[in-house]
Amino acid sequence: MSLFYYKRGKYWQIEGKVWFGKHSISIRQSSKSDKKRDAISIGRKIEEQAIALLQGDSTQTISWSEATLKYLKLKKRNETDLFIAGMLARFFRNMPIGQLTKDDWQRFIIKHGTNWSNAYYNRARSTFSSILADSNIIVSAKQIPHTLYIPKRKITGERLIYLSHEQREVLFKSYSPHLETWAIAHAFHGFRKGESRQLKYSDINLDEDIIHIRKETTKDKEERFIPMHPRLKAALLNIKPTSEYVFANIYGKPYAKEGPKRAHQTALKRANTELARLGKPLIPHFTIHDWRHHWASWYMMSGGDVESLRQLGGWADLKMVQKYATVSNEQKKIGINKLK
Repeated sequence: MSLFYYKRGKYWQIEGKVWFGKHSISIRQSSKSDKKRDAISIGRKIEEQAIALLQGDSTQTISWSEATLKYLKLKKRNETDLFIAGMLARFFRNMPIGQLTKDDWQRFIIKHGTNWSNAYYNRARSTFSSILADSNIIVSAKQIPHTLYIPKRKITGERLIYLSHEQREVLFKSYSPHLETWAIAHAFHGFRKGESRQLKYSDINLDEDIIHIRKETTKDKEERFIPMHPRLKAALLNIKPTSEYVFANIYGKPYAKEGPKRAHQTALKRANTELARLGKPLIPHFTIHDWRHHWASWYMMSGGDVESLRQLGGWADLKMVQKYATVSNEQKKIGINKLK
């Protein structure tokens, strides 16, 4: 018998290797039964399935650990994906990827993702799907029968924040002088925090008005060359560099990963105090990352197209930026109403 059985806690465990020629599948899972005869019956079914897989597509016989290594070698991954891939690898270990079911995914979520937000759950789902896809396993394809379909979770109340021009200008002036240029950069270029905090003067070409976003600072590890907005250029020409970094803290070093969070919150309070004094609408809860939403929304409302927005912002695909296209409908309505 290629499989052996042992008691672990309440249930019998099934472990061993199933061979077909030079190829094998490692088996290590719980029978979820406290009776050995039932565990043996389940083991025989597993053995039959493994042999069927070995006779068919050999790509499905690799273990999860091997699939993860392949996923990591294909391209450089960001910190979040690496962390999630590590959790998945520790959980699934040597389980053959061709045997994974939705129940296996649910067991992983029960152990690790009980308190995850829907957004983080979807991120983990995406990493899980990518590891399988890189090993030619079709996953999360609802329209294709007999595939591992794991639906996304809906993100209720997804925020799409953008400021009016007046709110934006008041907020600019509410930052301390050395951070006003940082805010202008975010408002007119939609930088991610990691991109702006590590931007160097050597990345900026003031003669050709080009900004180089280095690949080591981006989320997808792909470099970008983007045109510089005149407002940012004018602001940069008015500041005296004190560090190799364009937006440095008082020590001449890049800000922490969360960015100048405390300074941003202070500026937001000052801005709302001024807006209240002027009798103008206050700025709602507005994070540093919301500057990116603000930029993307106004880019579309100013006549930009979705593909250009995707390239400028460094999004992976058009689906990520489609939500900003709906904002531009407000501008279309204004245009229609102006027709005589």
